[in-house]
Amino acid sequence: LICPREAEILLVKRAKEPGKGLWGLPGGFIELKESPEIAAVRELKEETQLDGHVVDILGTCSQFNTIYGDILLIGIQMMINDPTKLQAGDDAAALRFVALSLTLALVTLSLHHFLIRRRALRHPWVTY
Repeated sequence: LICPREAEILLVKRAKEPGKGLWGLPGGFIELKESPEIAAVRELKEETQLDGHVVDILGTCSQFNTIYGDILLIGIQMMINDPTKLQAGDDAAALRFVALSLTLALVTLSLHHFLIRRRALRHPWVTY
């Protein structure tokens, strides 16, 4: 999920393996009988305690993962209703909004880099 706030993006520090301690975008898996939009709203709430809604589907990419096999990543831009209620939950050890210039240095997952760049190119830091 791409959750912008002015010129920043929300990042999650993973609390569990795989990738424990690494920073990345909030998100997770779509559950059976869920749409990508419903899953995005649910995952946002589970990881950040925030409510929001889908603004845009930014694109997709896929990659083989040694733990889960083939993964289809759907980039979804969210609008957060009230970012002051930010609180780590579910699989998150910490949360923070980070400037784009720092985001790419913190995030180690290449699929997340792809989505961050896609968002920046498609909507160059428009405040929602």
